[in-house]
Parts: sequence; C-alpha cells; structure tokens
Amino acid sequence: MEQNIFAYIWRYSKRQQIIALSITVASFPLLYFSLEVPKFIINEALGGVNFPKEIFGVSLDQVSYLLMLCALFLALVVGNGIFKMRINTYKGVIAERLLRRLRYQLVDRILRFPRTHLQKVSPGELIPMITAEVEPLGGLMGDAIAHPVFQGGQMLTILVFLFVQNPVLGISAVALIPVQAYVIPRLQRQINLLHKERVRRVRKLADRIGETVVGVQDIHLNDISAYTRSEFGGRLGEIFRIRFDIYRKKFFMKFINNMINQITPFFFYSIGGYLVISGNLTIGALVAALAAYKDLTTPWKELLDFYNQTQEAGIRYQAVIEQFAPKGLMDEALQQTRPERITDLDGVIALRNVSWEDDDGLRALTDVSFTLPSGSATAIVGPDDEGRDRLAQLLSRTLTPTSGTILVGERDLATLPEAETGARIGYVGPDTHIFSGTIGGNIDLNLKRNPPTRADPTPEQAHEVREAKASGNSPHPFDMDWIDYASAGFADAAEFQAWWLESIRAVGAEDALFVRGLNATLNVEDRPDLADRLLEVRRAVKGRLDDSELAALVRRFERDAYNAYTTVAENLLFGLPTDERLAAGNLATHPYVKSVLEACALAERFEQMGFDIAGTVLDMFQDLTPGHPLFEQYEFVDEESLPRLKAIRALAAGGLNKLPEADRELLTALPFRLIPEKHRLGLIDEALQQELVAARKYFHEHLPADLQNGVAVFDEDSYLSNASVLANILFGRIAASEPGADQRVRGLIVEELDKAGLREDVVLQAAGLETGTGGSLLPGPTRQQLALLRALTKRPNILILNQALASFTAEERQAVRQRIRDLLASATLIWIDKAVSDAEGFDQLLEVRDGRVEHLGAERAAVEPAVEPPAKAEEDKSDLQRDMGLLSRLPLFSGLTPALLKLLAFTSERRSFAAGDVLFRQGDPTDGAYVVLSGELEAVHIADDGSEQLLGRIAPNEVVGELAVICDVPRTAMVRAGPQTSTLFLGQDLLLDLINKDVGVASALLKTTSRRLAQVLSRGAPA
Repeated sequence: MEQNIFAYIWRYSKRQQIIALSITVASFPLLYFSLEVPKFIINEALGGVNFPKEIFGVSLDQVSYLLMLCALFLALVVGNGIFKMRINTYKGVIAERLLRRLRYQLVDRILRFPRTHLQKVSPGELIPMITAEVEPLGGLMGDAIAHPVFQGGQMLTILVFLFVQNPVLGISAVALIPVQAYVIPRLQRQINLLHKERVRRVRKLADRIGETVVGVQDIHLNDISAYTRSEFGGRLGEIFRIRFDIYRKKFFMKFINNMINQITPFFFYSIGGYLVISGNLTIGALVAALAAYKDLTTPWKELLDFYNQTQEAGIRYQAVIEQFAPKGLMDEALQQTRPERITDLDGVIALRNVSWEDDDGLRALTDVSFTLPSGSATAIVGPDDEGRDRLAQLLSRTLTPTSGTILVGERDLATLPEAETGARIGYVGPDTHIFSGTIGGNIDLNLKRNPPTRADPTPEQAHEVREAKASGNSPHPFDMDWIDYASAGFADAAEFQAWWLESIRAVGAEDALFVRGLNATLNVEDRPDLADRLLEVRRAVKGRLDDSELAALVRRFERDAYNAYTTVAENLLFGLPTDERLAAGNLATHPYVKSVLEACALAERFEQMGFDIAGTVLDMFQDLTPGHPLFEQYEFVDEESLPRLKAIRALAAGGLNKLPEADRELLTALPFRLIPEKHRLGLIDEALQQELVAARKYFHEHLPADLQNGVAVFDEDSYLSNASVLANILFGRIAASEPGADQRVRGLIVEELDKAGLREDVVLQAAGLETGTGGSLLPGPTRQQLALLRALTKRPNILILNQALASFTAEERQAVRQRIRDLLASATLIWIDKAVSDAEGFDQLLEVRDGRVEHLGAERAAVEPAVEPPAKAEEDKSDLQRDMGLLSRLPLFSGLTPALLKLLAFTSERRSFAAGDVLFRQGDPTDGAYVVLSGELEAVHIADDGSEQLLGRIAPNEVVGELAVICDVPRTAMVRAGPQTSTLFLGQDLLLDLINKDVGVASALLKTTSRRLAQVLSRGAPA
C-alpha cells in the first residue's frame, strides 16, 4: 500500500478528482459576478441617474432596473449554491468509495497476515483501526484536490475583486494572512504529534482492557486488583496529560487565529472610511468590499483547516498502514489467483531441510527432512508441543518455512495458490474456529469458493455491483449460493448430502446431531413429505405409549383435559402462538384474553394467584445478584420486575382491586407462565384445571376474526411448524416426576424413527440450528466434530489432524481415525498428537523433540488407555417441600435461611448413578458440583501416559467438583460412581451465588476442599 495518503488518493481516484476539479473551476466566474452585482445595485440602481436605462433593447426605469439586478444577484447566488451542492456531493461519493476501498484492503491484509503475527496482535487493536480510526480519512479523500482548489479559487477571486475596487483595501485584506500561514500550521503540527501519541496509548489501553477482561479470574485469585487499578490509573493519567496539552495548544491556536481575523475589519473600517471621505472610494464599493471580505474569511479558514486535516490524516494513515504491513505477509497473487482447474495434491510429501523461526529469531524447527508417501497414514508425536504445532502449520501452509522447501510431488507447497491448498488440504487443530451461524453453514463453509453472478439483476443490484467495482471491492453477491460441488468431486447437492451423512458417521457425530435435529423445527412448506412421515411416527409412538406400563411417562394434549406439565398459557390456548399478540408475555394485557378471563370468572383468581406468586418470588429471588442466570432459567420472573412486585405487595393492603390497572396486569401475567408439575407452588388444583379447560373452549369459540390464525392449535392430524420435531412426535409433555421418563420416552421415539427410516432426515434438520459465537451454543466435543466434518466435506488429498479430538478417549479417537481412513482411502493422513495408543495403525511414526524430527519405532510410542464413556444421568425430581427437608439435614446447607433453602430446592436436580458411571471426566468444562446423598464416589487422576491414580473417595453429605466451580477451570480429575449412588446436582451459578451469600456454605466448602487436598498431597498425588 502507498506510504503517503495523497499518493493513495491519486492512484485510486485521479479521474474523479479531475472531474471534481473541472466543476470547481467552472464555478469561479459565477462567484466573481455575485460579488460585482451588489456594487451595481448600490451605485447604479440606488444612487444612479439617467433613467430609464436600455438593457438588451429593453427600457427599464429605476425600480425595474433595481429588480432586474436583484433577480440577477439571486440567480447568481442560486447558481453558486448548485455548484457547491454538486461539488460537495461528488466529493462525498469519492470519499466514501475510497474509504470503502481502504477498509476492504485492510480486511484483505488481515486475511493475508502470517499466523504468527495474528498471535501478537489482538482484535481489540485491529477492529478500531478498520472502523473508527480510518473514518476521519474519508473527508480528506474526497477533498484532497477539489477542496483546496475550490477554497483557494474562491479566495483568489475575492482578492482580485478587492484589488479591483481599491489596491489599498486588497493589501489590507492580505496583510495578516502570511502571519496566519506561518503560525497556525506550526501549532497544528505539534497538536497532530500529540494526537498520534494519544491514539497509540489508547490502543494499548484497549488491548490491556481486553487482557484484563479475559484474566479477571487470575487477578482475583492473586489479589492484584489494587495493582491493576493503579496501572489503569497511570495509563489514564498519561492520556489525560496528552489531551491537556492538546487542549492548551488547540485553544491558543484558536485565540491567535480569531484575533488576527478581527484585526483585518479594523483596517477596512479605518482605511476604507478614510478613502470614502476623501472621495477615492464609493460607499457601494466599500460595502461590497466588506461583504467580500466576510466571504474571504470562510475559504481562508477552510484552507487552514484543510492543512491541519491533511497533517493529521497523513499521520493517522501512516499509523494504520504500518500495522497492516507485517513481515511475512502472504503474496496477494497466491491468495486471489483461481486456476481454471484445481489439480489434486496426491503426490509424495517431502520436507527438505525445513527450518522455521519467529521474528525474534527463536527457532522451533531445525533442518527437518522426511517424506510422507501418498495415501499413507503418519503419526507425528513427541513432547515438543511448539515444534509439533509449527510442523502442522507448515504442512497445512498456514506458515511458510524460514528455510528449506516442502514439496508435494514436484510442486513447492509455498508457491501453490490458496485455491488449491484450500481445496486439497484439510486441517483440524485444537483451535479450529466455529463461526457464528448454523451447523450446516459451518460444515459446508469450505466449499464456498465459487463466486456467483446474478443472471438478471434488479436496478438496485446492478448499481451495487457498479459501486463495488468503483470501490475496488468484490462485486460478487455474498447472499447467493457459493458452494462449488465440483471442486470436491460432487455432481450435485444430493451427492454432497450423501457424503455429508457418511462423514457424520465417520466422526461419530450422528447421535449428537440426531439429538439436536430432534430439537430443530421443520418448515412444512419445504418438506411436506417429511412432515407426513413424522405424523406417522407420532401415531406409532402413541400406540406404544398406550401400553399401561408406559402410559404414565407422557401427558398428551387432549382438548378436554388439562396438561399439568405445560404452562397455563399453552393450556388456555391449546396450541402455540403464531401471533406475537398472543405470546405468553402479552396475554395479560390483550383485551380479548382479559375478556375471556372475566367471562369465565377467572380474572380475580389470576390476580390473587399472581399476588401469591409474587410473595414466593420475592422470598426466593430478591437477594440474587443482578444478571443472575436463574432469572433466565425461570421465565415467570425477571430482575427488573422484582422492585415493582415488592411495591405492589406493599400497596395491596387495601385490596387488589385498588391497584392501578398496570399493576393488576403484571400480577395476572405471572400465572400464565406457571407449570404446576415443575414449579410445585400448589396454586393450580384440579378444580381450577377444569375451569381453565372450560375457558379454553370459550377462548376458541369466541376468537375474533383478526386472531383466527394467531394460534397453531394442537391437532392429532396436523404438524406444527413452530414446534420441534420431538414435540411434534410426542404431542404432549414428558412427565418429569416419573423416574427415568425422559430417557425412556426419547429412546422409544428414536426406535420408531429408526423403524420409519427417518434417522438421516432428522440428522439433516440439525443443519439449521445456530452455533452461537465461536460455537458457544455447542458442547466442546461437538465443536471438535464439527471442525472435523468441515475438513472432510471437501474430500481432501491431505488431511492433517492436530490434536483434533482432544476431548475424546483414546479408544474413540482410534475408532474415528479408522473410519476416516475407510472414508478417505486414498488421502494422506497426518495425525499429530503428544502420543498415540495404537502405533501399529500407522505406516510410520515421527517424533518431534527439541525442534528436530526423527523416525520412531512402534515400541517407543506412548500408549493411552481407553476410558469408558460416561453413562447418561437420570433425573428424579421430588416434591419441593421434601427436597427442602432433605437439604436442611445436610451439614453443608444446615445453616441456610428458609428462603435460600427454597431457592436451592427449586433449582437443584436429583441425579442417580449406577456403579461405574462417570459424572465428569478430567478436562471437561465445569458446569456445577455434586452433593452425595447415598452411596459413594471415587476421584481418579489420569496421567499423560493414561495411567489412573485414585485420589480419594467422596462419602455421603460431601461435595465434589466445587474447586473447579470456584476457580472456573476445567475438571482436574475424573469422578466415578459406586453402586446405587444418589446425588444432588448444583449448577455453577447457583453454587457461586450461595458461597457469596452464606458464610456457612463457604466455610463448609473450604473445610471439605482443604481436607481432600491434604489427603491427596499426603499420598504424593497431583493436586
């Protein structure tokens, strides 16, 4: 990129700048005549003689002559305004195109950054540079040539006019301009340097804030919050001092400038007045000169401002582009060249004396030489973590060697265009990113390499393409189909879909995606055939559930019966709302719903229930910290309404009917979200349930015309598009109070789907589910499987798996690897990990140690034993009061207040385990802790070589997993259950909140953790 901003502007907009310059020059004659006309109006029309006057053959008296000159003046003013408008509009277009081009080029530079540079800079530095810091450059880019010429031309025109009127006035007007031209730019240069230093320090501050946010837990653990505050205070103080210097110089400069501008009128009044008195100047000329001088100050000020702007923009531009020109920037041609045909990379991979070192000269690999036969499977292991990672990045071409070459066949990997390496090399590492979007969009992302073109664009679309080309941007629409099936050897989408399903089975993701597909929604208009087949499965499941042994597991929707396992709102509507006006949160305020409650004598009952719920809610939730996740988990209350509920209860002493309408509506809204069997508040008895069923009938019989399509009614023979696949098949709610109901019912549904041959269709429904930012909505193992699927879908010639399945057991990794070998039989597989458990499954073994690579015999490969996968926990929810009694008898919670006990019983879960079941594995993310109610647990540490070491046993009334919760770190050990073990699961957020609120809980946890830690250390085991 050009090092000078004016060189950049001229290179990309010289034609447009010349056009703007031509329009500018054409405006100067109009400006001059607009200055002359007022003089004629005063001297000739108002003070003139010899009327009438002949103008173009027309005789004009004094008044007509005056009106003609005024009309001419108005026409000149309008003409000048039109010229200015056109010039400014055109300059704005130039500026926005150049700014759009610059941002596009900076993003393009990021795409070409070497991997090591991206590890040194944070998004907190790059994002503001592309967005905020280059924004002020836009104005200069449009003004670069036309603006100084326009303002300078206006100024010169006005000066010529002044000298024509009287040379002395002209000299008076320009007398102090050299002083301003000398002083102001020098002061501005000092201000610009201070601005540059301020920007640099603000960037560092932003980066430091980002680090603090990420590492805030360590700050608290190490008690360095006071130091951190001091550091930020110092950094903010430095910025304050710089800004203070800027203010001092800036306003001193303005003082000098304003003072000089006010001295010149003094010359005009004194000298011009003398000339008028002495008869050397007419009053009209003096008035015109004064008006002209008033207009002179504007372009002169604009020129000074433009100079200041260019100086600041030049510094800003250089500061930005310096950050986007790192060493090792990828060649633009390699990234953007697209060959007509992408050839296979199926030759022998040969590394010849390959070395790599970072910018500081630290060498990670030294003279590495080996060959990988085409179609072979190679394991690269060893204790050198950095060496293995750098080797993986070199083989995937995300890094290039400092010296030496990597050949694929006879071709140098470093010289291959990205179109070929991206299509033929698959890489999955421990940090492979999952993009926000859908699961399907992430999986087929690597096939989006076929730039589409609209066949018949609309005028708006054609205009956007022209603008994109004018700004040097990509002209291809991103909202069209970019998938290039041919590059991966697929004939069409159907063949790709078949391969996708095979890949899903290979990576072991079928079950996980199947479960997620059950929770996805189906668009009936797109797949009416699938909806009909799912209805057949619904009928088959109903037949199975009619069995007396299974009947109690599900409460199906029946038009004349109340379902205690769903909300009051769904029971009243007997369906799902398709109109936002009938959403659960809006029912209490909707006029028709209010009329239904009144007609069915339920309005006062709902208000009273809301009042009772408010009391319970305040008892349990009012002490929770703002933003507590329990507010999201239990939707019938939110933290913003708590103060209002408290005020309502205080005002309700005179009766609920005395409350304002808005408060009564808030109370009425609370029962609509209640699920009797879940919330267990005892407010909805059987009699009320029957009344609600009657209200349901009234609701649908009197539904107004504008709400006829507002509810998707539960119908045995209809598929609900706004409900999940599972909900449609179930057509009811699972009885959560029945032990193991969820697991048994889901198993039954899976059986029937398999019988109907719909497993693959359900799996494909998961493609539309959201992944969240960075895959945050997916568990760790699913994210790793998704990254592997992305690599497999392009059918690569070379597949590099660098610790790609770290969260899986050795046995699971081995099974996945074998299935991948079967799927990509001709591909070259490179498996990179610290150790492998099945050395005999590879054609060769290589070890990375101290930056060097050597061949390794199978007998020296580290072996990892298989770890049994965890069994699914079963839920057994008991009554709220019984759970409170149980918790109160545990030493850990014996000192809790009744309100906290009620909250704990309301939000905790009873979980039972069989002997050998795994509660969590070593390295799993933390989600909560377990209190042992009966039986026992054993904690086991797994060493790097796969060996197990017993850390201790957890007896009844003890807690396990609390340390990981408190420290917010992954699990440090695996915990297994003994025979017939029953536990109480406490979510992470709930437990942390209890620790903060109750000293007794914190003390009990500290004693338990300390005792267990002492036991572990006494045995010499790792803590």
